[in-house]
Amino acid sequence: MLAAVLALAAACSSSDGKDPTPTLPPVPTAFPQPTLDADNVSVPLKGFTAKVPADFHLRSNFATDAGARFPTDAFFGPQAENGIQASIALTCYAPEAGKTLEDYRTQWLQFVTAFSSTNIQNTDTTVSGLPALVFTYNQVLHGETTDPTPVPRDYDVQKQDYIVLQDDCRWVIAVLTPPGQLDTYKATIASFIAALKFSTRLN
Repeated sequence: MLAAVLALAAACSSSDGKDPTPTLPPVPTAFPQPTLDADNVSVPLKGFTAKVPADFHLRSNFATDAGARFPTDAFFGPQAENGIQASIALTCYAPEAGKTLEDYRTQWLQFVTAFSSTNIQNTDTTVSGLPALVFTYNQVLHGETTDPTPVPRDYDVQKQDYIVLQDDCRWVIAVLTPPGQLDTYKATIASFIAALKFSTRLN
């Protein structure tokens, strides 16, 4: 569980740029549930379809964030390395009125810089045919061990965040890997992004 908590602590970020404290709720049936067909995932009520990467597994509605329209859906890698588990998390936030993608570029750079991030790179790409921002960086997460008693511990991770504006969602696709492993997952991430499709949400 420690690895999962670390993944979402880095994956989720509120729409106001404040450091979040994600919670791990039970999954009530009121939350939009995915439809699974082999490794294809469809969540019409959230407005996306995706393909589960090989050796990854989906945890739908994994965590909540106060600024999100829906709980985060997360795809987790096969195993944890030193307490860090590779993950890809999708969260839909309500866009702030009047803000453009360029506005979010400035805001996200400020956000990641404020939280022990280094080697920050910002590039542009497309996701589901839409313009997207990409932020790649190293980060130190502050957590604790759980066995046998809680002990504070810092964890080095690599991250890659994608920001996309689509209808009434500001999508954040947050990739997290153990240090030095981002390149190892490069093909996995590229395949996931290529297969990811956004659509108009079903209300």
